[in-house]
Amino acid sequence: MTDASQYAREFNKNCRSYYINAYPLTPDLIASMAQQSIILTQKLTQAASHIDALLAEIDRLNNRTNEESK
Repeated sequence: MTDASQYAREFNKNCRSYYINAYPLTPDLIASMAQQSIILTQKLTQAASHIDALLAEIDRLNNRTNEESK
């Protein structure tokens, strides 16, 4: 596997885990964080899906190249 593929897999894995730092919470801050969380989760899910599709394409191309070289 290429370094770029490995980095993409690690990035994808790490992006699926996240945490919130401790802040003095107010109702407005909680609402804002919830809205941002939804938006960012949607974007992150899209990015992770895109990375998965790219990695699948890389694997497919690598397999095809290996078959052609035999």
